[in-house]
Amino acid sequence: MINNTNAPQTITYEFEVRANGCINAATITEMVTVNPTPEMTVTNNAPTLCPGSSTDIQVSSVTANAEIELIGVTISPDAGGVSNYTVVGTKMDFRVRIPRDNS
Repeated sequence: MINNTNAPQTITYEFEVRANGCINAATITEMVTVNPTPEMTVTNNAPTLCPGSSTDIQVSSVTANAEIELIGVTISPDAGGVSNYTVVGTKMDFRVRIPRDNS
């Protein structure tokens, strides 16, 4: 099943039993919740940084109950080319700070 919306959808199944030409008037219902595929948008407002500046990356989701988490930071082409940085923040609110080199 695929949920094409941004919120959980409920499907209700209703069952009845028949045997020997008779129907049991009682029905049993069961519900299934189909969650949406999580979606997110990432906007990088500061793709180029100077020493002492911070990133400005905005993340958001239209999916109900979504949590967006920073799962990695990769520096390339030389992992030693940027130093003394810290990742600060929590889910859906984070920054990478590159301090000024005062030498």
